[in-house]
Amino acid sequence: MRVDNQIISLNPFLIQVSPNGREFKVVGIEKDLTVDSKWINETKKYHWIVTIKFLDNNQRVRLYFDYNDRCMKKVKV
Repeated sequence: MRVDNQIISLNPFLIQVSPNGREFKVVGIEKDLTVDSKWINETKKYHWIVTIKFLDNNQRVRLYFDYNDRCMKKVKV
């Protein structure tokens, strides 16, 4: 999944580092059921919501991804 110029792994056991140096983990992955699935190149694609948690202050952010795994929106939870 791509967020700006960074590719993040969906592995919940992996500690990752944001471009501004903050460590985070992926703590949730879900289909965005408010958007219909779509067939692209004979593959059924979905919009996804990935929740990350920053380890320095436990802040959570939801990342909303489109059919092409590009981040469209970031929302603090």
